[in-house]
Amino acid sequence: MVLARLQWHIGPSHPHIFGYTRGVSTADSILALMTHINHRPTVAVFIDLEKAFELASPHAILDALVKKGGHKSSFQEMENGTPQGSILSPLLFNLLMEQLVALPFHTGTVLLSYADDLALMVTGRGNKLRKTQQELDLISEKCQDLGLKISAEKTRAMMLKAVDPA
Repeated sequence: MVLARLQWHIGPSHPHIFGYTRGVSTADSILALMTHINHRPTVAVFIDLEKAFELASPHAILDALVKKGGHKSSFQEMENGTPQGSILSPLLFNLLMEQLVALPFHTGTVLLSYADDLALMVTGRGNKLRKTQQELDLISEKCQDLGLKISAEKTRAMMLKAVDPA
């Protein structure tokens, strides 16, 4: 009941967030990914966040709650990360993911979130590799602000070419 009231109070998640979101499944995230690619040449980067729940900045979470209309005094101060084992952890974590997927990306770029994994898709004209690096720099900088760390070892990029739908 507390979770439902808090979800109602802070509002719905961003449409690019698929993990820990009521009524949204893995299939929905795959459909969003495929819809964005839509037979266009695409640079796709699959980003893994290292120990995301443990490293998440409690100050960034509290700031996000306040921006959603909460009062700072209403929330207990967290030491680090989201509260371990709490039913509120996924909801609090999604507040940080909203800030990532809503970054001011170039036209033709989208960032999708599923739990602590991100999918960056860059399509459109121009040098996609250069644009991808710019978007990754933006994501990396925001991750630092949020206390999150990108796992270079688990992050993978690939170039997807358009296929003639004959």
